[in-house]
Amino acid sequence: MTTPTPKQKLIEAGQKLYRLLGVKNNEITIEEVTVLNVGKKYFYIDDRKKFPISLDTLSYIDDNYCQRNFQLFKTKKEIETILKRNELETNIKTYFSNYNYSKKQHTLQELEQIAKIIGILE
Repeated sequence: MTTPTPKQKLIEAGQKLYRLLGVKNNEITIEEVTVLNVGKKYFYIDDRKKFPISLDTLSYIDDNYCQRNFQLFKTKKEIETILKRNELETNIKTYFSNYNYSKKQHTLQELEQIAKIIGILE
C-alpha cells in the first residue's frame, strides 16, 4: 500500500463536499456530493465519475465545453461567504459609480475614512 500524499490527505473517499448550482431569486441551490475515490492528482465524485477533479483547486475544467466546469467546496459556509462578498462588492461599486447622483453627500471626514479603509490614503 502506498503512502498518501499531502494533497490526498485533504480529500478522502466518502468525504462530503459542496457545489454551487446557482442563485435564483435570492435562493441559493447547493448540491452535496460524495468523494468516490482519490488519485495522485485528481479525485472523482458520485455522479460525475468521468470528470477528474483537481486536488489542487477542487475544480473541474473542461477546455472544450465551459458549461461543464464546476468548483467544489469543503463547506457550505465557503460558498455563502463568496456569494456575500460578491454581493457587497457589487453594491459598493454601484453605490460609488452613482455617487455623483446620490442625494447624500459624504463629509470630508467620511471620505477620508473610506479612503483609509480601501488603502488609497494613509
